[in-house]
Amino acid sequence: MAAMILLSILLTGCDSDAPTPPTAAPKPPEPQSPEPQSAEATATPPAETDAPAESSAAHAGAPFVQPVDELGRVDGLTFWGWSADSQHFAFQTYYPGTGGRSCDQVATLHIVSAATDRYAAPPITTRYPAIESDVCTGPSPEEALAMLRPNALAQWDISGEHYIAPLHNTEGSDDWLVEPASGPWFRLTLAQTGKGNDGDAIANGGFRLEMHEIGHAGMPKVIESGERTREGLFDYQAAMVFPAPDDSHVAIIMKMARVDYEGDSYGFMSSGTTRIPDMVVEDGE
Repeated sequence: MAAMILLSILLTGCDSDAPTPPTAAPKPPEPQSPEPQSAEATATPPAETDAPAESSAAHAGAPFVQPVDELGRVDGLTFWGWSADSQHFAFQTYYPGTGGRSCDQVATLHIVSAATDRYAAPPITTRYPAIESDVCTGPSPEEALAMLRPNALAQWDISGEHYIAPLHNTEGSDDWLVEPASGPWFRLTLAQTGKGNDGDAIANGGFRLEMHEIGHAGMPKVIESGERTREGLFDYQAAMVFPAPDDSHVAIIMKMARVDYEGDSYGFMSSGTTRIPDMVVEDGE
């Protein structure tokens, strides 16, 4: 691969768009169903900080936090947990900016329906009102999103109490054996499609992602067909899998490489959800 990518997300079909090439402001995620909904940050920031450390997350509602990697130019990621019935999950992405503007950071909350493979609600995106300014006024995007997030999570009964630690693709492989503590072992197989030239703002890339249960003779489940390409994104990798507490679904987080102001940077998206009992397609189906 031209660049290592962490994939952040599930088996859902919901994307978190990368920012547009150098001169444009970053765009909010682009789901398969409803259009993203942006919210400008104008209220007074809350007293407490956004996401606590992972060690205290079980009690604070932020079970998984991966901060921004400034050196590696990787976005921040927070997985807020599942609903009590394991039918919905939420994750948050934080884009630290292109490096070409002072105030173009973006925070986005994604709430996904595992049953329908769609956003349960339009993503909530917050940013500074004036991205061209040298002085960033108002609450930060993360502070603004922290004011909106509790009601959004409560609507879908999503809590850090309903959380299982993710399984990481530590080898960065395109052929990844996933071994959950419970439930069947399965393999994720990734192939890049439609790849453009690295560093090219028109590097529209896609991927094909398949999943199958180990030891099963059936055909693999196609999570993403590879037919879709995304503007400015040219490389993908399955980075993490978050199992649902009742083992009914898994959320696959993808890491994607994108064209940015100072070269490649990396963000996260959810690549679909699937019921574990449906992950294998029988011959002839």
